[in-house]
Amino acid sequence: MAHALYKCRLALATTIRAMYDPRFNKMAQVIVNYSIEVQPGQTVYVWSQTPAAPLMLEIYREILKAGGNAFLRADLPGAQEIFYAHAQGAQLDFVSPVDRISVEEGQFDAYIRIGAETNTRRLSNADPAKIQRHQAAMSPILTKRL
Repeated sequence: MAHALYKCRLALATTIRAMYDPRFNKMAQVIVNYSIEVQPGQTVYVWSQTPAAPLMLEIYREILKAGGNAFLRADLPGAQEIFYAHAQGAQLDFVSPVDRISVEEGQFDAYIRIGAETNTRRLSNADPAKIQRHQAAMSPILTKRL
């Protein structure tokens, strides 16, 4: 078991190194140091999909170098499709306590949202009424983040 775990970790580390692109670091520097201007002690919420992991990691690195703290949220590919296929009533109206607290209690000084969708038509088979209902529930949170 330990050998398999080591192989998995090694494969993951190799994959992440292979995905490294110096442009991610440059972009992260611009976002953190110029767009957001992270200061020591500030807390930053970084949210994206997993295809943006290399950029998220560089942003995380730059936030730490600037003296800030970060909360990373990476959505999994396919999660939204599963949600809209199976969520009912109260689940569509549900707002994550993490999202609610982050906005209502002002826990974060800045938000970085990275769009990294690999399938732009992923919700084409989802029920539009379900999407609209969930977006209505999330609207106050998303509006306050802007």
